[in-house]
Amino acid sequence: MRVRGLDFGRMRVWGSLAHISANVVGGEIIDHAGIHLVPWMTVALLLVPLAVIPFLPADRRFGDPAPPVRGEWTRLVKDRPLMVVLFATSLILGSQGLFGAFAAIEWTAKGFPSVYIAALNGVGIGAEILILWVCQRMLGKRSPLVLILVMAGLTVIRWLLMTLDPGPVALIPIQILQGCGMGEVAGLMLFIAQRAPAHLMATAQGLYAVILGVIAALVVAASGFLWQALGPRAYLVMALITVIGMVMVAIQLAAFRRGRVAEVVPEIPAS
Repeated sequence: MRVRGLDFGRMRVWGSLAHISANVVGGEIIDHAGIHLVPWMTVALLLVPLAVIPFLPADRRFGDPAPPVRGEWTRLVKDRPLMVVLFATSLILGSQGLFGAFAAIEWTAKGFPSVYIAALNGVGIGAEILILWVCQRMLGKRSPLVLILVMAGLTVIRWLLMTLDPGPVALIPIQILQGCGMGEVAGLMLFIAQRAPAHLMATAQGLYAVILGVIAALVVAASGFLWQALGPRAYLVMALITVIGMVMVAIQLAAFRRGRVAEVVPEIPAS
């Protein structure tokens, strides 16, 4: 992205197109053939990337050819602004844990056909595709943190609407807001691209994956208790988590704009 001036969103959109296709086709197959086919369909789909892996170019063809020095990853951990944004964005994205754990179960309990549930997921992924396609160009020269904040604000609206236990028709426009999650990911990737040294960029993404994984696991683990105690009002907790992440990002953005810390760290060649 940084070396060749590529558009992250338009590269990432192909994953979302694959996702929406699998959702719609998978829902149709499950309705006609039964749920027992899910493991076999999953295996079949995993064979596709497995077949492609041998033909992928090495990551380092696109960045700094110098390998990172042993232990140099600690530079990232010591970069407070980077770690704050990684943690805050992971909170915002982790708020999707309740939805991921219970939405389809709740919709099935209400009698929604599998095809309709797949279509609702398709609407969400379709919104992701649209946001990925336009977000980087719409952002322009603004800070990627602005994109994260806007998308997080729309995510809060989504969770507040979900507390109303919407019906099947009302869920369609609400599902459009699912696209905000991918906007948050795009914003974070753009921030990493301008913050982390080229030879540590993959390491920064690895740190993000670990932080998000821990937060998402905790949210999902708590979701059962929250849903049992609060029902749809449990989405208020997800809204609160999102707001906390937004506040952290907003404070960091304000620090950048006041010049207390540089948003773009000058490139330091690997030793």
